[in-house]
Formats: sequence, structure tokens, C-alpha cells
Amino acid sequence: ILKNVGQYTKVVDTAIQSNPQVSALVWAGVRAIMQVALNHVEAIEGLEVAIAALLEKMTICEFYAGIYVGVPLTSGSAANSLQRQRMLESALPELYAAVIVFTVKACAYF
Repeated sequence: ILKNVGQYTKVVDTAIQSNPQVSALVWAGVRAIMQVALNHVEAIEGLEVAIAALLEKMTICEFYAGIYVGVPLTSGSAANSLQRQRMLESALPELYAAVIVFTVKACAYF
């Protein structure tokens, strides 16, 4: 509704110019409230897109973790294989930590 009403603000601005004494003051307040509400809606929509992308990436990471964690990596030396195994095991918790940081920052923003 706010987006649709926002399209007609120029028309109301032009109409207000004919008698700007009282109506301009009221319209300025209404327009400011509409802009704040519209910015909030756009921020929520952006957050929704970000969370959907995170959820998709976390699902893919969980899938790959289920495949690769616990499977011996045979190419290279044993020490190199152990190092890659540790990297794989630490990657998913690092992703989860980044998601928690994102969520805390989003909560602080809103």
C-alpha cells in the first residue's frame, strides 16, 4: 500500500502548493512517516532475501559435510590429508558462527 501511495506523492505535492498554509505542514508529517515506514519495509525485504540465501548455502554445506566429513582424503600425504580433514571439519562451524553474527547484527539494526 505504501509503495502504491508513494507513486502519487508528486501529485499531492503539486496540489498542496495551491494552499500551503496548513495542509503543507500536515502533508510533510504524513510524507515523513510514510517514508520511514517504506524504508523499514524495504529493509525487512532485504533481510528476508539475505536469510533465504543463507539458508540455501547452509543446506548445501550441510549436504557436503555429510558426504566428505569422515571420508579419508587419499590424494597426497597423510599429514596433508589430515590437514584437509581438519579444514573441512572447521568450515561448517565457521559458517554457523558467521550466521550467528549476521543475526545478532540484524537484530541490533531492527
